Amino acid sequence: MLEWLVIGGGVQGTFVSHVLSVRLGVSRDDIRVLDPHVNPLARWQQTTDACGMRFLRSPAAHHVGIRTNELLDWTRANCPDWRREYLQPYLRPSLACWNAHAKSVIDEHRLEEMRIRGSALDIHRSDDGSFHVQTSVESIHSKRIVLATGNSQPLHYPALPVDSDLAGERIRHLFDPAFRRSDIQAGENVVIVGSGVSAAQLAIRLAGEQGCRIQVLTDGMPQLSWFDSDPGWNGPRLLSRLAAIADPEERQRMVSEARIRGSFPGDTAASLLECTILGKMTMLTGRLESVCQAGNCVHLRFNDEHLTTDRLVFATGFSTAVPAAPLVGQLSARLGLPVSSCGWPVVNQYCEWAAGVLVCGALAQLELGPVSRNISGIRSFARRLVERYNA
Repeated sequence: MLEWLVIGGGVQGTFVSHVLSVRLGVSRDDIRVLDPHVNPLARWQQTTDACGMRFLRSPAAHHVGIRTNELLDWTRANCPDWRREYLQPYLRPSLACWNAHAKSVIDEHRLEEMRIRGSALDIHRSDDGSFHVQTSVESIHSKRIVLATGNSQPLHYPALPVDSDLAGERIRHLFDPAFRRSDIQAGENVVIVGSGVSAAQLAIRLAGEQGCRIQVLTDGMPQLSWFDSDPGWNGPRLLSRLAAIADPEERQRMVSEARIRGSFPGDTAASLLECTILGKMTMLTGRLESVCQAGNCVHLRFNDEHLTTDRLVFATGFSTAVPAAPLVGQLSARLGLPVSSCGWPVVNQYCEWAAGVLVCGALAQLELGPVSRNISGIRSFARRLVERYNA
């Protein structure tokens, strides 16, 4: 029997396994990370590459190492011109630097060796309180489980008529694994639907490197914000207010209102403005009404006007539904675990949903607030994990 089974092996699950083995001293043989991908951080790398991210929105303190300054120290030691790897303000690392450090952590601590490739299908609790997890490859017996399911929700699309054909090869969602920036040819006309940082990053990359003519369609004016929520959510200033609320529905409302959706930082806004001034990009605000592909063209109606383009990319993120909803719902029903009206786990201060069941990422948002799904959120979860289980 394992001591810990981490379900999900992206940024969240990989970091949890690192904390369990290094900070809590759990034997590597007693930890396994269950994930459908071969490599750690596979989904992270696919989504960040898809949008053409160059620099993270998060500061240097948010990474998969143990020490707060570990990424910064690693950069100084391994990059001769290390200052070029960071953007001010907030010392935000380049994606290349962040990924290289993450790989060094994974390799040094042999985190990949703790992985099992597969997906969780069913979870049963034994009489002794341990768990039998039926996976796509085997049955796993573990004393405790951590749900680290990441962005496993369905892709989000804007509301369109039910007969809209979104299956064409020239119509893709940015976070669809089938999307490849390299499929877009230099000089093509590309319409991007979305108002957040991913849409902006993709537009800048396509307009700059590939010389594409870009139209960005948004349903509202994008907001300028360095982060996707108030930085006070990373500490007690705002988390203490959330903790003081007993009603999970009120907590959910507070968390939802705290998210700054459709926003991007100042340097991204400056690059968008430059592309617009140079005539490489047009930004339009309104409502997308219909979409269809005919041959090598995509036809759209937007604000009662007809647009024709070579390619259409939806940069509209993920559904706001509960991640891994079937598994979460099944576990809640089987063990009688509390959830909000929308299905979000109601957990204690250590993100424990029940004895031996912990949740992190978006699943812990009623305890960790809007940052729960970010890198800072998984580090906050790890601090509580150590506090709870450090002998």
